[in-house]
Amino acid sequence: MSVTKDDKMKTISITTIVAALLAIMASESIAQNRPANAPDTGARVQCHGSNQSCVKSRTSIIEIQTQLRQHCKGLPANFADGVWGNQTQNTLVRFQRAYGLVPDGIYGPASAQALAGSPNGRC
Repeated sequence: MSVTKDDKMKTISITTIVAALLAIMASESIAQNRPANAPDTGARVQCHGSNQSCVKSRTSIIEIQTQLRQHCKGLPANFADGVWGNQTQNTLVRFQRAYGLVPDGIYGPASAQALAGSPNGRC
C-alpha cells in the first residue's frame, strides 16, 4: 500500500487539529488554576480577596462547609457536600456578617482565619 500526497496532508491536518485542541484544553485548565488532567468539579470559590474565581478541590470545599456548619448552627447534616452552591455562598455571607467581616461571599484570608477559630455560635 502506497501513501499518497493526499493521505499525508490528511494526517498533517488531523495532527494539527488535535494539537490545537489539546493546547486549548491545557490553556483553559491553566486559566482555571487546575492541572490539565484534573477533573472540573464545577466548584468555583472566590478566594484570596480578588474577584477572580479559582477552582478548589471538593475536599477543600467540604472542609470549608464543615467549618461553616460548626459555626452556624441549624445547617442540615448534608450541608457539607463538596459543592459550592447558593446555600454555601449565602451561609458564608451570613458568617461574615456575624463575625464583623466584609460580607462579600469571598473565602479569603480573613474568612479562613475566622472559620479556623473556635465556634462561638454568633452565626
